Amino acid sequence: MSNDESIEILKDIRRWVKIIGIQESMPVLQDILSDDDLIREKSLRAVYHLSDGTNSNSDIAEKIPYSAEFIRLRQNEWADLGLLERENKNTPYAQLVSLNEAGIEVPELPVKEADEDE
Repeated sequence: MSNDESIEILKDIRRWVKIIGIQESMPVLQDILSDDDLIREKSLRAVYHLSDGTNSNSDIAEKIPYSAEFIRLRQNEWADLGLLERENKNTPYAQLVSLNEAGIEVPELPVKEADEDE
């Protein structure tokens, strides 16, 4: 077997593993990203969606009505479930399965209300 054939086989295996991973993660994502409070649910989905490896917690907190601490706690929970990863503790989390891949609607970002002091 040539090196090129081995690479093609590994790519096929990777695709199938991703498909299986998406199928397995769908009910977990539906569960952790659902809430009776519609604003909170949209915010959870926005946090997950924006956890793409480029947005810091502060970046995400600027776009939703929850604190960077709320975001950090959710991301840590999701990382423990194997849904997010990051290269090291100083880099932003990145989702392993996107909302689109899981068949979950990507929410419009909720409008963050201005503080009364502003």
